[in-house]
Amino acid sequence: MFWQILFKVLLLQAVLAAVIVFVLWKALNRQLVELALRKFEVFVKNGGQGQSYTLVVTSPGVLSPKVQRRITQIIDSKSGRVVQFQRVVDKTLKGGLVIKCNDQIIDCSLSSRLKDSGFFK
Repeated sequence: MFWQILFKVLLLQAVLAAVIVFVLWKALNRQLVELALRKFEVFVKNGGQGQSYTLVVTSPGVLSPKVQRRITQIIDSKSGRVVQFQRVVDKTLKGGLVIKCNDQIIDCSLSSRLKDSGFFK
């Protein structure tokens, strides 16, 4: 009887820990995406790097329609620019976005943040 109760308690703790980690990861991912979009918006408003540019957006999965609309709105805010827009999926990012605009790279990915912090090599 004691072992059954202990097992159920430990199982419940494991499930709760998994749910908490998932919720925190989702919140962190939203913040990293928002940070990348804000940095890109500042880059575009400051004139970028010339009259036309190539935009490559790398994400760990398919971009949500909301993020795609936001990128399009940012691009449209600076009219007169020729834009080549490419989306790339890279599962190694784990979260966030990497936006490459010509030679400028805005890296707000979870994997780069973990590497920069020294958590991973």
